[in-house]
This record gives sequence, structure tokens and C-alpha cells, in this order.
Amino acid sequence: MPSNPGSAAVCARVLPQDDRDPAHVIPIVPQIDHRLAENVTDGYRYEDMPPDREAYTLGLQAIDETAATLHHAGFLEIGLPEQDALLRSLHDGEPPADHPTWARMPAHRFWMLLLGDCIEAY
Repeated sequence: MPSNPGSAAVCARVLPQDDRDPAHVIPIVPQIDHRLAENVTDGYRYEDMPPDREAYTLGLQAIDETAATLHHAGFLEIGLPEQDALLRSLHDGEPPADHPTWARMPAHRFWMLLLGDCIEAY
């Protein structure tokens, strides 16, 4: 993923690995980073979505900025229930804060990209 300190936290909420000890946690973010660096795609992209690298840059930034708008703290600093609620809003296609990113790409499509990559890496 494009360098964003919150990317590991986002992936940890999307696909928790609480049942694993630290030595056995599957490294999801590095696998997504590798896919994006190599520009590996399945050859399909929704018309209303930017290329994957750009989508991740925009989406992760919007998640952090949305957390700041709602909770006056970035995604890393808010509690797990607040993180889950914010991510659930992307799943539902209804992000809670007006952010220009979600006008450029649908939140639910970014969620599908993120979830698909997390599952694939897992």
C-alpha cells in the first residue's frame, strides 16, 4: 500500500488475526504493497474507480481524515469501536463525513478493493 502508517491498522480491523500470536500473524500489508508495486491486476477496474495505487492512496488518506473530522484524532488514535464503525460505513457505502475522496470514488467500491486484497493476502 502506499506509505500510510494507518494501513496496517486498517487491515487489522478489516481482517483481525486476534487468534494468532505475533509470530504467526500473516503479513497482509506487505503482500498488498507488492501487488501494487508490481501493478498486478486482474485486468478489470470499475469505470468510477481510479487505478488501484491511486485508490489506496486516496482511500487511506480519506479514512484518516474522516476519523479526524469525527473524532479529532487520526485513525490510529481512535478506539477500536470507532475504527470499526468508520470501516463499516465504507462497507455500507455511506461514509460518515463529507470528504471529497468519496465524491471521486465510491466508498463501497474502495471497501471491496481493500477487502478483496486482504482476503487474497491472507
